[in-house]
Amino acid sequence: MERTLRYAPWRQWIDKFGAHIQEVLLLAFASEKASLRRWHYITASALALRIVAIIFAMCSSSEILAQSPSVVQKSPHVREQDRLIDTLANHNSPPILVDEAGKPCPPLFASNYNWGEQDRVRKAIDSLAKQDGVELWPRLIERFDDKRYSLTCKINGVAANMTIGAVCLTIARHDLAKPFSGLWPTDTPIDGSILTQRGRIVPPMHHDFWSWYNARKGKPLWELQIELGQWGIKTIEEMGIVNNRTNQRDIIQKTQTVIDELQRTKEPIVNKRWPYETNLFTEREAKEIREDYLKRTSTKPASVLKCKEL
Repeated sequence: MERTLRYAPWRQWIDKFGAHIQEVLLLAFASEKASLRRWHYITASALALRIVAIIFAMCSSSEILAQSPSVVQKSPHVREQDRLIDTLANHNSPPILVDEAGKPCPPLFASNYNWGEQDRVRKAIDSLAKQDGVELWPRLIERFDDKRYSLTCKINGVAANMTIGAVCLTIARHDLAKPFSGLWPTDTPIDGSILTQRGRIVPPMHHDFWSWYNARKGKPLWELQIELGQWGIKTIEEMGIVNNRTNQRDIIQKTQTVIDELQRTKEPIVNKRWPYETNLFTEREAKEIREDYLKRTSTKPASVLKCKEL
């Protein structure tokens, strides 16, 4: 589409140029009462000039198009990362997550659920997590809205059907908070939250991650990690943490050391494995859950309410 739009002015110029050349040639031969053969020569000459002009226009248009900032040339690494993200699609149907009056939702996997497919997806996630963090991080965020089913796992003891978008966002959040994982007092190190004297405080980006990302689009991951670290220092200083004051000063100092290292290397610190790798269901667990559910209730799985899916 863009090529057509850029080429349109050239076509107008070519038509005018060709018509002008033909008119000049006609005038040149008119005084000599040009024969039919000369008329054919004039027409052929004008056509040849038009063809030359078209070739020149197409070459010029291609050069302009290649230099256009709107045309993004993906590197081989980025293309490979996009391909790996697509392989996260699980060809099984997601299990039904049963709503049992406030109890954790047990997943009802189909009896013919292909567990080899789950293993394939898990390995694909491992391969994706090992990719270069600088190029990978924005690719993960850009796939945030991919609704295809990927995996079912336990998060804080509750089953969840994760879409490709949810998997990508989980890896992205984990990578963002990785430099400070183990430094800050928290019960969920994956999201970079901090347990303070006023309760659990989550980073500002988690209130609306997509808007936060778009406002910083184009910034490398290591800069965003520095921003998170600076937020952590400010939060700890203003709200305090549950531990003693000496420990608080130590946490701030260690956080600043990490920030200094990020500024020095200009390279992000990322995780190289899937954070919920050990939280997947096994075929044996699925069979036990299904049999237990069928013993306790006569409700058919197809008619039960579903819990919220990720």
